[in-house]
Amino acid sequence: MGLDIGSLLLVLGATVYLMIAGTANRTIAIALIFLASAALGFLLIETLDYRLGLSAVIAGAAVTALGMGYMKKYGVATAVNAAITGWLGAGIGLFAGARFYVSDAVMISADITFVALAFLMQKAAERYDRNASEPAGTKRKSAVKTKRAFSGVPASAAYAVAVALFFSVLLSHANHSNAAKIGQTSTADAVYDADNGFQTATVEVNGAGFNPRNINFRSDVMIKLVFHVTSLSADGMTFVSEDLNLEAPLHKGDNIFMLKKALPGVYGFTVQGSSVKGTFTVQAIS
Repeated sequence: MGLDIGSLLLVLGATVYLMIAGTANRTIAIALIFLASAALGFLLIETLDYRLGLSAVIAGAAVTALGMGYMKKYGVATAVNAAITGWLGAGIGLFAGARFYVSDAVMISADITFVALAFLMQKAAERYDRNASEPAGTKRKSAVKTKRAFSGVPASAAYAVAVALFFSVLLSHANHSNAAKIGQTSTADAVYDADNGFQTATVEVNGAGFNPRNINFRSDVMIKLVFHVTSLSADGMTFVSEDLNLEAPLHKGDNIFMLKKALPGVYGFTVQGSSVKGTFTVQAIS
């Protein structure tokens, strides 16, 4: 949880700092908002346990505020278009974040990518500003002023409509909770505890579903199945397995189920009221 919040603060803090530092190049300024928005969308949906609606609302409010922060420096038109571009970036970030299984490695990789790209943007801005501050006589005759990005109300309105449609399409395809995530373990073997005479497996439960999605057990040994519900997961979850004729509430933290020796076969389970599914496979010992 600390890493998640730290990642969000890093993106917001670095973005505000670079905005204050400023650049005369409006295109680079708007590109910074896009980058920050994509990073925020990606981090938010993983931090908030894949709650797509809540993540979209928070991301939208944040990127709108960032975009409007350009109003004093660049004017209303650029600020509005920066905010619209922010929504575009947030949508892409939310969609991408929904495709990854949350882990420290994913969060750190997102942080590093954002910092590296923001650094390159800042260097490009500094180079542009140095060239823009040179005396007119030293500039090439072919140089021209950068036109104001997306200037004009009709262009901004058309841009906003296009982004809104694209944003809607992205979100409609982002929330497929039963689809395998990048970084999610497909299958794993239970660990045999010879001293206690049972086999143990731990399954993490969160908004992305079960990790791993399948556990392999032996048929000749008692089963200890631990479902670890993450701290950000929704309350009131219920574990259901029709194959085992079992239904039980899941609380945050570890939920332990002890099962007698099971017959060989595949046993399915789910969280009541959701589309997430998992299985455990009992393999016959020859």
